[in-house]
Amino acid sequence: GFIEGVTLRRPKITSGEVPSFPMLEIEGKGRVDVVHSVLDNEGSTGSVVLATGSGRKGDWNHVTIRNGGLHGLQLCGKDVSMTLQNCRVRGNKQSGIHCSDNASFGLVEGLIRDNGAYGLELVSGGMGNVLKCRFYTNDTGIMRRDAGCNLTASMNVAVVTKTPGRGYPGFRIVAKGEENLVKQGESEHGVLQ
Repeated sequence: GFIEGVTLRRPKITSGEVPSFPMLEIEGKGRVDVVHSVLDNEGSTGSVVLATGSGRKGDWNHVTIRNGGLHGLQLCGKDVSMTLQNCRVRGNKQSGIHCSDNASFGLVEGLIRDNGAYGLELVSGGMGNVLKCRFYTNDTGIMRRDAGCNLTASMNVAVVTKTPGRGYPGFRIVAKGEENLVKQGESEHGVLQ
């Protein structure tokens, strides 16, 4: 499938049970390419996007994934993969991107910000490739990577409220309040706005 220029927003629920469904679920061998769109799952306790099954789940470009009651993007399953370029993942209750069960993702020139847990969470063999991305004040930290999980990272910047106890290869750590130094020369990407 293909989605272009669409905003999907869950209607506000004022009473009753809060649904625990993802905004978009890609399962089995399904694939959806998404361009210039917004997926907003406010009002649900589920992830914004849930990709399971097997195979390539899509190439996404200029997509905003926000307000998940769980994760922003949740990838799980052997051989499940997805590529995101110039995407924003923000305001989710748990991690921005959660990758598990040998799934993998590529993230280029993205913005991961203001998530309730980690920017990235790799567990149970999850793998990722992160290039030229910005991480901005994710509550629990930049990332969680369990043993057996692989992450390749290069030319990334993480703005943090407290300095982590260790360094992250491929990341330049910047204290909140000093991010203007990072913005100089990089504003054309608009990634910190």
